[in-house]
Amino acid sequence: MEYSAKQALALEARAARLRGYRSGAEEEGLRWLAEFPLGSRRCGLALESLLSCRRLTGIVPVPLAPPELLGIFRHQGRFVPAFSLATLLGLEGWHRDPEVLVLLQLGERLAAFDCEEVPRMHAIPLSKAGQAQVEALSSLFLEDGQALSLIEPSLLFGKYLQEASLAPG
Repeated sequence: MEYSAKQALALEARAARLRGYRSGAEEEGLRWLAEFPLGSRRCGLALESLLSCRRLTGIVPVPLAPPELLGIFRHQGRFVPAFSLATLLGLEGWHRDPEVLVLLQLGERLAAFDCEEVPRMHAIPLSKAGQAQVEALSSLFLEDGQALSLIEPSLLFGKYLQEASLAPG
């Protein structure tokens, strides 16, 4: 998708404003998350890994791919794998059909997953987020008593992205 100069300028200003929120939050002892529903769960991932969100269209299926791989799509000239998050995590399905594709930056690699809605920003105390996350999915209990499943994208998608980089061709 091509953006006009005016749209690109507005998007860059929005990104700069959001980066400012993150740096101020770190000083206040907060960690910003992108929070979204996954069936009956509330899930979150570090806002720093979220690159963009787009409509769930334009994904090309890959023949003989595992069920967790929805397909691939092009983003700024690069091929990006798109995954079914519920299938990857082995969770029950969605409450409604996913409409959003969430694009993540994982080091030099990109990956995406389907989502019911655009993630919302949510801050949690660093004391809660500071727990060492050695699994792709871990649970946090927030002050309001609700559970938040914290996703570590590099652990969740790392296996698939490494296999893709080792593939011939």
